[in-house]
Amino acid sequence: MALGDENMGKFITQPKFVRHFPVVAESFISHVGYNDFSEVKPAYAFRVQTFYTLHIVLSGSGILEMDGKTHRVNAEEMFFIPPGVAMRYFPDRDAPWEYVWFTLKGDTAQRYGELLGFSLAAPVRSCRYF
Repeated sequence: MALGDENMGKFITQPKFVRHFPVVAESFISHVGYNDFSEVKPAYAFRVQTFYTLHIVLSGSGILEMDGKTHRVNAEEMFFIPPGVAMRYFPDRDAPWEYVWFTLKGDTAQRYGELLGFSLAAPVRSCRYF
């Protein structure tokens, strides 16, 4: 499932198959984006972010490593990463994932993550409405 060209005008131009746009209004969502790793080179280094992110995997699969644990993430699943935790995630070599992501900030992001059942021990959840 790829975004159609008619939607690309709303996104900041980036390398092919990586698109994002900043959310201008006051919100706990600061950015929304789309990545397709069929052509984009993945990053494998561990990093720590200062914000929350929610990724929803549309197709393919990949690996999330966080808090000393490795999680396989498949299509129709989502994963939640809190700030201040060393992590990395990357697509499967044979079936690279395609996902949308949201950069979230503040106590609201933390609270919604908790309400959805995310934790460091369980950062991956099924998306039952696909």
